[in-house]
Amino acid sequence: MHHLAAMVRPGGHLIVTCPTGKLHATEKLFGHVSHPTPDALRSLVERNGLEVLSLHNWGFPLYNGLKYATNMSSEWAIKNFAVGKYGRGAKLVSKALYLANLLNPPTTGAGCQLFLVARMPT
Repeated sequence: MHHLAAMVRPGGHLIVTCPTGKLHATEKLFGHVSHPTPDALRSLVERNGLEVLSLHNWGFPLYNGLKYATNMSSEWAIKNFAVGKYGRGAKLVSKALYLANLLNPPTTGAGCQLFLVARMPT
């Protein structure tokens, strides 16, 4: 965060998105080692001189459910949805899940993805 904050000019903005909550097997396969809480992310950003303008905890209930379902067999999910070209079936499933996730409220206390907008004071 120190390096990111150093690249934001006065009056400029920084947008951060990251997972929060449970660390799933698929995320470990991608190299995640931990997920910050909303309070920890806010604190980290503020300690580095940025002002938090908004912080949303998104993804409940549908994206959370998708992550749990995907991790029932993380090896299968990685093999079938994380690499290579998608066939018609995979494209249809992905599009349907994308559209379904638009139904999640913009922020809840139980989401699994953080979206933060911060500003460097002038």
